[in-house]
Amino acid sequence: ADERRSRRHPAQGRAAAAMKHPLRTGRLSWLALTALSTGFFLATDSYFFFLLCALLLFLPLFSLLALRLGKKTLCVRLEHAEGHVRLCLDDPAAFPIGTLRIIVEKDNRFTSAHELNSTWDALTLDTDPGMIQLAVREARMYDCLWLFSRKMSCDARCTFLQIPAAASPSRFDDLQHPSSAPDRHMEGEWSDKHEVREYREGDSLKWIHQKLSYKTGKTMVREFEHDARQTHVIHLDLSGTIDECAQVISCFRTLAERLLHEPSRLRVSWYSSDQLQQAQITEEAGIHDCLSLILSHPRASRAFFRQGQGWLLSAQGVFPPHDEEERI
Repeated sequence: ADERRSRRHPAQGRAAAAMKHPLRTGRLSWLALTALSTGFFLATDSYFFFLLCALLLFLPLFSLLALRLGKKTLCVRLEHAEGHVRLCLDDPAAFPIGTLRIIVEKDNRFTSAHELNSTWDALTLDTDPGMIQLAVREARMYDCLWLFSRKMSCDARCTFLQIPAAASPSRFDDLQHPSSAPDRHMEGEWSDKHEVREYREGDSLKWIHQKLSYKTGKTMVREFEHDARQTHVIHLDLSGTIDECAQVISCFRTLAERLLHEPSRLRVSWYSSDQLQQAQITEEAGIHDCLSLILSHPRASRAFFRQGQGWLLSAQGVFPPHDEEERI
């Protein structure tokens, strides 16, 4: 936490300096124009330059008055679309003159990146994957002459998931299609016999055991013995760079969709920071839920060491289950 706070202060300082820079430029321009008009008036004794000097002296007062009479509270929405976050005022008529500038605080939970960005209209985002949270840190209204500013009260935020595009399906054409024996039940057993276990991410909600869940205080689900679906194990190594993690997630999306086209279920394992996480996927909708779970936590701080069989997706390549060599 201390290291994270130490990274915040330089970014905040740069953003604050960027906010004050337009005022400095506007004031220097106004002073230069006023001095130039005064010099021409003294040199020529022209009535036109006299009116121009008077106008330059009184305009800042009117501009400041218009700025102070505006609303103190800013109602704004952050809308995410196509890699941009746009600022949408709920009441644009409340600010007929002046320019609004906003400092947006951005947190990426997957990459643990924290940034401050200033924008006038729209904020262009990078392509890093992750669960991204945006919040308005500071809003400031500038008058039309760029001589004064006013800090606005604003509390707007939004959270969205940025997932890398799926890899090309042709990448897996040369790989042997995995096969695993389906779960079997002993002859003579009831076809609906099942075991009860604790709920795992990706399990179908319709198999929740209501009574047992109420007694134990945990969500328990039924696991049927006659389930004929194949079970495929996938290990994700997310210990590389951000670009390498994006490649691994892209390959995972394509591989998961390909395996779920047949009656099968997936068991996915990955590291979040240094904690091993697992999820089970039984339908294509569960892929998005699994990706949301992966990108909502910090990426791995250690490499994945595969034990036993299963797909291993890493920055070095995609290793199918028939490769018995253990890799890091």
